[in-house]
Amino acid sequence: MFLCVALVLASNSQRSTCPCLLSAGIKDQVGLKLAEICLSAYVLLHMPHTHRDKALDGYSKKKYVCKLLFIFLLGHDIDFGHMEAVNLLSSNRYTEKQIGYLFISVLVNSNSELIRLINNAIKNDLASRNPTFMGLALHCIANVGSREMAEAFAGEIPKILVAGDTMDSVKQSAALCLLRLYRTSPDLVPMGDWTSRVVHLLNDQHLGVVTAATSLITTLAQKNPEEFKTSVSLAVSRLSRS
Repeated sequence: MFLCVALVLASNSQRSTCPCLLSAGIKDQVGLKLAEICLSAYVLLHMPHTHRDKALDGYSKKKYVCKLLFIFLLGHDIDFGHMEAVNLLSSNRYTEKQIGYLFISVLVNSNSELIRLINNAIKNDLASRNPTFMGLALHCIANVGSREMAEAFAGEIPKILVAGDTMDSVKQSAALCLLRLYRTSPDLVPMGDWTSRVVHLLNDQHLGVVTAATSLITTLAQKNPEEFKTSVSLAVSRLSRS
């Protein structure tokens, strides 16, 4: 019943504000639920028309993707707008790219047909050497943590982690991202020269890098203790300096 009322009110409204929200006196649980449903229905009814009427700029895409994300968090299913979120990943604006990655991390599953486009966008951001964009991409990989993500990036992230020109914030994100992939798909994370180099991150001056590397090394050493024997002396030396 509430949904029918909300749909009628939303479809008949010619205002830019949802009519249910104009009643400031609604304070009981039934009224709040009606307002929530009306807001969701209003946005869902009007958004497709906007997409058909004109091509959206980056700001408008970000705005509508934010609304879709909000509606999803209210408990409603969202089966459109995914492509707009993927398009935001190619933006050079931080706020637009951030919303795109947030939407994908929450709504897109590993079986989505868009996963290849998402992986391509992530690869571009990892190769950009822009620490902000690299951080967003690494966070997305860690949040999704799917096997498909591990297959695509498990070999690339260790290189970023041990590269000499990688910024501390990116190293920290890369270590935790690699830890996430190793926990979900340990067979896809290759052991190699980087394992001996990651141990030396225990001597890093950045505390965030040290703590992230410690978590990664602790997990890796449980199955490969011989490769991380040198981490014991480095950890003791680090503790003696604390």
